[in-house]
Amino acid sequence: MTTRARGSGARVVVVGVASLSWLWIGAGCAAGNLSMEARLARLDDRLDASIPEMTDCFRRELGAEANRLDGRVVVRFEVAGDGLVSGLEVVESELGSAEAELCVSDTIRRIYFLEWVGRQPVRLTKPLQFVAGR
Repeated sequence: MTTRARGSGARVVVVGVASLSWLWIGAGCAAGNLSMEARLARLDDRLDASIPEMTDCFRRELGAEANRLDGRVVVRFEVAGDGLVSGLEVVESELGSAEAELCVSDTIRRIYFLEWVGRQPVRLTKPLQFVAGR
């Protein structure tokens, strides 16, 4: 996995991998010692850990075309009080590849967000920026 910095300080991972920034749109700020920002940072860590799985899926489904994936995908989903993802939908995509979108969706659906167990469900919108491999 290759990374490079952007001017804003955001991290972009090259070859079909997403930058990890959140837009929280949901209800239910959970009780506890962690701020919402800290909880979202932990969700980012879980997503970051799933990036190799997304990349493997791109390569398996798209072969050499995986290196040409470039553009933004926005997903919306809920993390329930049991830590499981539900209601995931791709709300915007510039990839032009249903297979790549399915890789993103399937990978996120399988993530278990342990840090959300016992908390109020939260609905999130997640923009993912894919950068073609060089």
